Amino acid sequence: MVIYNKEYQLGIIWDISFINGTWIYGNINFIIEGEVLPQFFYNNYTLNIVFSCLKNSFPEKDYSSNQSLDELGNREVDHIKLDYGKEVNIFSIETTELGDDYLLLWMGYSGENERLFYSKDFGKNYKEIIMKKGTLESIIIQLPNYDELKIMANSFKQ
Repeated sequence: MVIYNKEYQLGIIWDISFINGTWIYGNINFIIEGEVLPQFFYNNYTLNIVFSCLKNSFPEKDYSSNQSLDELGNREVDHIKLDYGKEVNIFSIETTELGDDYLLLWMGYSGENERLFYSKDFGKNYKEIIMKKGTLESIIIQLPNYDELKIMANSFKQ
């Protein structure tokens, strides 16, 4: 399955590999500025956990610095502070197992825009993409919830 925003070359690609009890495993990659991240396919992510955590990142924003005015603005971001969760007005997007494979995502808002900071090397370097506010969330909320994923997985088994 692919969920993609052509304007920002941003999306998520995923598929189901196998089912083990209530756990649904598969591959998930982000497409950011046309680049597939993580830069490999791994068919052992727990999709129901990854999807749930990604979706909960927006209504339950985790401002690691414990400081938020909900507006980052246009100021320069200190990538060292960002890596250590000390940057103010930026929340983490919970990538769970994807983070174990080097993909980290952080978000801040600037007026009508969102600033997505991402690292494909476990925080050694960060890149930034600026989009219309709500762009990434609108992609993530299209991921299936557990019940929908279970129906897809059961049809996959047959």
